[in-house]
Amino acid sequence: MGYDDATDLAVLKINAQNLSTCNFGDSSAIRSGQPVIAMGNALALSGGPTVSYGVVSAVGRILPWSEFITEGLIQTDAAINPGNSGGPLATVDGMVIGMNTAIVPFAQGVGFAIPSNTVKTLIQQILEQGKVRRPWVGLSGVSTQDLADMQERSGLTDGVMVASTIPGGPADIAGIRRGDIITEFNGKAVKSMRDLIASISESGTGKEVSAVVYRGRRRLEIAVTPERMPPDYLQSSHGERFRPWD
Repeated sequence: MGYDDATDLAVLKINAQNLSTCNFGDSSAIRSGQPVIAMGNALALSGGPTVSYGVVSAVGRILPWSEFITEGLIQTDAAINPGNSGGPLATVDGMVIGMNTAIVPFAQGVGFAIPSNTVKTLIQQILEQGKVRRPWVGLSGVSTQDLADMQERSGLTDGVMVASTIPGGPADIAGIRRGDIITEFNGKAVKSMRDLIASISESGTGKEVSAVVYRGRRRLEIAVTPERMPPDYLQSSHGERFRPWD
């Protein structure tokens, strides 16, 4: 029915009846340490699906290739291998709280799943539109909280420091510059890239929103109009060390 390269997700229509189904849980309610089960066809081994057991290692992870695309992934130590992608990550009572999507190949027990709440939103968009219309402003940045030493020396404001903007992108057109610190976007406080990504995602496309920016000691309110993310940006933003399975 449609697919989304950015989140490694597709919606398939199966011409069959009376199929068993599973139910989505609320991924916003999961916590680190919670036991989970991962299912899939690991390494295409014969004999049916593989089931592995582990815990939620962390939530809200943002990986290099998806930093401006998803609002954060579920990290788990349940064994995930090629062939698990697309399979469910479920609670012990069978509620699906994620879709397995990636691993760090040189690490031990570091796998990732797309949160079920994100999956449900994407499914709805694909069924209604055939594609995902993802808001985009065209900037990269880093939380000033990650610059702790520098913050102690120069008193940086909590927020996201802009590292670069895409020439001709919404942020560039709006006048946001490298070195600006974004503390608020679309009425929501911003203290991390995850906060900014979530606010951009909620803002939609084609509608002007306000960003509160500190440029040195000056506080500015800048009007930004998020656009639909260009397809070529998705391709160029994928990293080489971490990648979802094709």
